[in-house]
This record gives sequence, C-alpha cells and structure tokens, in this order.
Amino acid sequence: MHPDDIDQRILDIIAKDGRIALKRLAALVGLSRSAVTARLKRLEDSGAILGYRAVIAGRGHARPTGALPTRALLLVRIAKTPAYDLVASLAVLPGIAQIRSLAGDIDLAIDVEAGDVDALNRLRDTISVLPGVIDCRTHLVLATHLDPAQPVL
Repeated sequence: MHPDDIDQRILDIIAKDGRIALKRLAALVGLSRSAVTARLKRLEDSGAILGYRAVIAGRGHARPTGALPTRALLLVRIAKTPAYDLVASLAVLPGIAQIRSLAGDIDLAIDVEAGDVDALNRLRDTISVLPGVIDCRTHLVLATHLDPAQPVL
C-alpha cells in the first residue's frame, strides 16, 4: 500500500501526537471522523502504522518492555531525486523510525530500530536492494543525548 497525500498528512500528524482526538484529526485533514477512522484502520492493517506508545518522562535510557534495542542510522545515496516511491516503500518497512531527505552527498538519513544486529543486517540488506538505492552505509547508534520526543525549551 502506498499512502496518498491525505494518508501521509494523517501519518505526519499522529507521529507528532498519537493521542490526537479523531474529531481534531478529521478537521486537520478535511475528512469526516468515519473516513479518518477507516483510513487509520487501513494504515494499521497495511503495517504503515506499527503501533502507538507513550514517551515516559524521566526514563532517559530505560527501554520499555518490547522495545527494539538495536538502533542505527542508515545513510543512503539514491539514483535520482525526488524519490517519493522509494520513500513510501521505506516508510512501511518494520523498524523504520524516521526518514529524512538531505541535501549533499547523502540523499536519505534513515533512523532504524531492530531486535538485534542480525535483524538490523536483514533490514539494511532489504533497503540496499530497493530500486533506486545506490549505496547504504550503516552507523550504529551508541547513545541518544537529545530525545526528539522531548520538548525543546
């Protein structure tokens, strides 16, 4: 499934606020609550939405039960930009936490999470053979010093 523009707006909104009221979400994307509910269900069923979680204050490096412990940054060069189809294909892969388009020698920076190094290798291998991917470099994350889920004051 490739999310359309409205699906992508829904994904962007709930990525920032997974507890947003359906009424508010519907208003933001210009649809009825029932239409948004149907889209959310379809996005969940397709694997585009993997789940919802709470970010607990004061637990810096503690991992919630079931969290995926191995994190890495994949730096990807692609054949041509823009690469909307490639980004849509990446967005639905399990373990993809964030995808950033960059200017410069590297085209995409992808934050990934995996259960262990073997799972990380499998995910990297999957990404490296996607159409349009020229090069994929893996950098293991040793620590996170600024959590993007925490507000910046």
